[in-house]
Amino acid sequence: MPLYPPIRYAVSMRPALLLLLLSPAVSAAPPPTKGKPMTTTPLRVEAYRQVDRASPDTGNDSTVLPDGRRQPMGRATSEPVIERCELTLTEAQAAALASGPLEPLPSFGPFGSKPTLTQFFDATGPARAALFPASLAGLLRHPLEARRGFNTHVEPAAEVSSLVVVWRGETEWYLDEAFYRVTSLDLTALPTARCVEVAKGTLQAFRRHSPLVTARRLEGLQALQHPEAKVDLDTPVLELQRTPGMPNSTWWTFRAFADGRIERSVRSMRPTPARAEQTAAPVELSGLFLEAAALHETPTRAAPAPRSDGQDTILTIRMGATRRFTLRSSPPPVVEFATRLMRAFDLP
Repeated sequence: MPLYPPIRYAVSMRPALLLLLLSPAVSAAPPPTKGKPMTTTPLRVEAYRQVDRASPDTGNDSTVLPDGRRQPMGRATSEPVIERCELTLTEAQAAALASGPLEPLPSFGPFGSKPTLTQFFDATGPARAALFPASLAGLLRHPLEARRGFNTHVEPAAEVSSLVVVWRGETEWYLDEAFYRVTSLDLTALPTARCVEVAKGTLQAFRRHSPLVTARRLEGLQALQHPEAKVDLDTPVLELQRTPGMPNSTWWTFRAFADGRIERSVRSMRPTPARAEQTAAPVELSGLFLEAAALHETPTRAAPAPRSDGQDTILTIRMGATRRFTLRSSPPPVVEFATRLMRAFDLP
């Protein structure tokens, strides 16, 4: 399975290596736009949607009519993937987007004010916490059937067809229709410049596992934990580690968290300094978390006997129950997944 194409604002990876790991992007020629194209604004808009990659010629079912003719019954198989599309902004639209007010969603009851998108990005500490409801009581007072029809990504049962993200620079993002809605322009009407596959699976699974959603529906506030989608932000969802071994060996730990944070540390018995890094890769981790969710159901095998040099590579997946795989005794899909993680994040 491919490691999905990284977005340019994510972690530092070696470009030449990633070209070997990643599949080509699916692109489309941008339609003509009115106004001056955006050139200097740091804002970018992306839409994520589910599409079906199954070939129309495979898996089609049919039935034989009484007169002997065969009648197609439609595609019997599907291959859902998540596609990320870059949307085109003019400078005027970007300025309106940055300075226009955000509308609080009524699903939560009265809360906050109407900050601009710039104020949303700039707010920190208590000022940022004040932008959100004190709790989800206003949302949860509605019955589940009613919440299915709400247009908010905070509600895991909501039936939505896409999600739209606005980026400022390389690491800050706003998720539309989490707690607020952009009113200064219709984001869904922006022309599409380029689309690329970023994950395999349904949009519902993407919303459940993607840090793009998790970070913005929680905002680091325990009071915003949804009882049907609780997340521990302090415990890594994925952990890959090489244990210490013989003298002069190198060992390391890679951790990926539900809100998109990554911790990577490399240590050695050699007289070289240890390296520790913290970065963020919410888009890449969206695809990896969906893969890990599938691997989470893979049966584990009995732990093998210790190696003579004492060194092992261990993958831990925490999605509900904790699953721990020692690579040298794991099935091929687990080994392939861990190997691609090591190569992509430059783990020795």
